[in-house]
Amino acid sequence: MESLSPEYKLYWKVDVARKRIYLGVEAQTTGWVALGFANKIGQMDGYDVGMGYVLNDATAELQDCHTTGYRTPPVDTTQSLVLGNFSEVNGTTTLQYFRPLDTNDQQDIAIKEGPMHVVWAYSDADNVNQKHTRKGYKTITLMGGVGTIGGLGGTLLLFACLSVWLSQ
Repeated sequence: MESLSPEYKLYWKVDVARKRIYLGVEAQTTGWVALGFANKIGQMDGYDVGMGYVLNDATAELQDCHTTGYRTPPVDTTQSLVLGNFSEVNGTTTLQYFRPLDTNDQQDIAIKEGPMHVVWAYSDADNVNQKHTRKGYKTITLMGGVGTIGGLGGTLLLFACLSVWLSQ
């Protein structure tokens, strides 16, 4: 687990055999949540971003996007993210999903060994056209580092459906 801010946590697990990364984000918001990767930080350009939100805790949306400057990120032509579990409880939104380590998509950034720039943002609104409430970035090692498959909120096991996903 990595705290990207006091109100935003990232959980992950790399499955080298299946060439996937399982990601879990937990943010203190009832609006949209975004997590992405960047080769360089600045001008909000060229980031590979997953943006999602929960609707009435019954359905959720998750889109694979890329940034092209200070505007709503356009949706990628090829969607590389697979949504698993999601919830919105007590003002906290949780999204769990996976993606290939290397999608072979020009609009995506491959997950590689060593330090990577991880970008994050969230909004108080579900409308992804609404500007973020908070944002930031942190350089962390996702592959070749510690990684975790720990608990979300201390009670929810990240990727409870991991065994189902691993069979896909």
